[in-house]
Amino acid sequence: MAIDQIQRELSDHRSFGKSLRLERGSQAVALLFLMFGGIGVLWNLRSTMRTLDNDFSLIGSRQFWRVFWSTYGENDVVTVWLYVIVIGAPIMLLIALAFFLYSMISRNALYAKLYRDYLDRGYLALARETGLRVSSDKKSQPLSVDLLTHPSLSEQDNDGLLQHVRQQVGTGGPQVVQWETALGKPRALARPVPLAQVMPGMPEGPLLSASKHARRAVVVIHPQAGQKATALRAYDVK
Repeated sequence: MAIDQIQRELSDHRSFGKSLRLERGSQAVALLFLMFGGIGVLWNLRSTMRTLDNDFSLIGSRQFWRVFWSTYGENDVVTVWLYVIVIGAPIMLLIALAFFLYSMISRNALYAKLYRDYLDRGYLALARETGLRVSSDKKSQPLSVDLLTHPSLSEQDNDGLLQHVRQQVGTGGPQVVQWETALGKPRALARPVPLAQVMPGMPEGPLLSASKHARRAVVVIHPQAGQKATALRAYDVK
């Protein structure tokens, strides 16, 4: 897909934000509370129905809710476990709801900020496979390493650079192992790495990036003035 076509799809902050694969902490926390809260409520519901001899006709009745909200165990003693399940699980669901609402409310502001940063000091890059494969450990699925095109190079120069990198990778040998080792380090897996840093003599600007997701392109945002180079951000375009 031509880069111009993708750029037209990112014409405003809403379409821009929706096109990116963003990992938001508030959503992860919400899902965590939702999972544990849901398990607790289901366990309590199962325990309640057992106490009521699985009489489904009592669901919603006063007796059902009295048993459902009871924190008394054997010998009518309040137990910590039952208290956590009966009281804690619904609270977890409420917390999950609060985080989901916060994520929805703050999403538009996040999209607007990212879009401003993109217009100020970012660019759109096509992601093209180089043939390199990396993994953080022996148990992890290998990730494909892509070469990200750079706006300082023409389309022909980007294509020529890609072909050159693929030829270098195709020759194999110790240098390829060295490149894959360097790109398999945690810092390199977390963000794109300058091509010239991994392969000396290559043009400045183009980046190498590993990803476990299919992607059409990558939005690259340079750090603000005074920030370290490691503050470089990259977001996959779905």
